[in-house]
Amino acid sequence: RRTRDWMPAQREEIELALLDGVEVMELRTPKEFSDGKLTVEVMELSGVDSSGRAAIRGTGRTETLAFDTVISAVGAKVDTTWFGKSGLHVDERGYAALSAACESSEPGVYIVGDCRSGASTVVKGMADARDAAGHILQQCGLTPPWMGVRPEASVRQWAEKKGILEISEDSAEDAGRCLGCNVLCEICVDVCPNRANESVVAEGFEDCHQVVHMDVSCNECGNCAIFCPKDGRPWQDKFTLFASEEDFKDSANRGVLKQEDGSWLMRLPDGAVATCPAGKQNMPDDYARLLGAIEKNSGWLFAR
Repeated sequence: RRTRDWMPAQREEIELALLDGVEVMELRTPKEFSDGKLTVEVMELSGVDSSGRAAIRGTGRTETLAFDTVISAVGAKVDTTWFGKSGLHVDERGYAALSAACESSEPGVYIVGDCRSGASTVVKGMADARDAAGHILQQCGLTPPWMGVRPEASVRQWAEKKGILEISEDSAEDAGRCLGCNVLCEICVDVCPNRANESVVAEGFEDCHQVVHMDVSCNECGNCAIFCPKDGRPWQDKFTLFASEEDFKDSANRGVLKQEDGSWLMRLPDGAVATCPAGKQNMPDDYARLLGAIEKNSGWLFAR
């Protein structure tokens, strides 16, 4: 509906689509599809809307385009009226009220994906389905394999697979491509365009791969929150390294600022701020372990 510069897609995605021969028609809004003909209204840019994007308005002029197939992917919404009509309890938005396992007020009826709370990502839809499947298995007296104890060695094994590209001729081996996101996620590291989230190997944690957030590299685009399968906000939730006292004061993140005299300015999980000498004598154990791992293996993160 807008110009290519205002498309809600990553630049790489647009470029790949163009290389594949996709024709992008700008400033067109679908109005009707009938008998193989798509009617669109010609739009024009009109200032800026409340979200900061270019606003648009219709010109009243229409065009008719011939297509053999039309896939509608504009403005699709969930018809939430069916939840109430089916007798399910609903929330203030009209969506079904669900448990943490996505079970509705009707026992045995689960709702996942976009029908849970509105349009989101495929990753979150898959996470919903996993939670629902796990609950169903538990109701049957079975233990879902992904809900068991995670030995630290398995985390290392999954990490070693990451980044290895292989083409298998045997379809039976296709499942081996799985990277075990339920064991080792790090999606927030992969999707950050500014590399503000980094994975650090630190011993003494349930998951030896810990994600550390670099405040100075983050422009708060929210990409990590969009892709997080656990509804997290990694740019706010993860342990944060700060580069200046001003940035430290401007944030509520738990984390540390290494000061010029070698001491540490810390914000603890409860929001309290404290100062720790260079030797880390009064630093929480998990902070000290993580900082020790960063100093040993990823010292360059402090240079940011």
